[in-house]
Amino acid sequence: MSVAMLRWWVRCVMRVLLTEDKDFGELIYRLRRLVLGVLLLWFDVADRALKIPRFRRLLEQEERQLSSSFIVLEVDKVRIRPLF
Repeated sequence: MSVAMLRWWVRCVMRVLLTEDKDFGELIYRLRRLVLGVLLLWFDVADRALKIPRFRRLLEQEERQLSSSFIVLEVDKVRIRPLF
């Protein structure tokens, strides 16, 4: 996805971006205000079955921080940084 397409998408949709692509997540973090929030799912292939339960737990515990944050969700930890 090009930066122009991403800007168009954000203007039209304004949602939290969910990705498994570390490079894309880092690009969004550096560009800052292009998205409402970013959630990077960082799981090894062997741990993929844990992704949905971890995501649900994140929603229950940190729902308010999904907006305006860059979140890295892993099997055993969550890292949250402000986007702005």
